[in-house]
Amino acid sequence: GSIEACKERGVYAIGGAGGDQFEAAPDTVVVSVIKDISVPIMFAYETYLAGELEPKIYRVGVAEKAVYYSPFHDFEDFVSQDVKDKLAEIVNDLATGKVSVKDIGY
Repeated sequence: GSIEACKERGVYAIGGAGGDQFEAAPDTVVVSVIKDISVPIMFAYETYLAGELEPKIYRVGVAEKAVYYSPFHDFEDFVSQDVKDKLAEIVNDLATGKVSVKDIGY
């Protein structure tokens, strides 16, 4: 719905789902934030098989490649290198624990 609304209004969108949403609106979706649910499922399964699964919260995210962003597709030249560099810095900070999702209120 939100991508369609952006398309109708002629503004850009960031997709977010279990996959790249570029094909839903190639002239609108600049990039997608992808949540790959198979990564935490495999983590839980492998941890269980190793006999190490405990009743606690496990955080599986950017560092484990469960959350990542798609290519910029047709917007590769549109998005400035400064923006791409800043995005890479943020992803690295999340992956290394320098910044936590809890730090930004989630």
